[in-house]
Amino acid sequence: MEKKGNKRECNTYRGISLLSHVGKLYGKILESRIKPIIEPQLNIAQFGFRKGKSCTDALFTLRQLSENTIEYDKQLNLAFIDQEKAFDRI
Repeated sequence: MEKKGNKRECNTYRGISLLSHVGKLYGKILESRIKPIIEPQLNIAQFGFRKGKSCTDALFTLRQLSENTIEYDKQLNLAFIDQEKAFDRI
């Protein structure tokens, strides 16, 4: 599917993903069985796509890190990676 922008560039097109109702139902069943097993194994710093976690939690953690770095006169190195184009969207 075409997006706005230069029509000659690949990143101006979206991938198309079609799932059947049966596939969606199967996905939900699979998720309900896997989630209780995976959730306890995730790091407490993992905020994405988790119930009860949000961007606010991640920002608060980042702020605490930066304040502690200043307080203890340490160096803090951060890397912000935009992975938006790494995955297709529906």
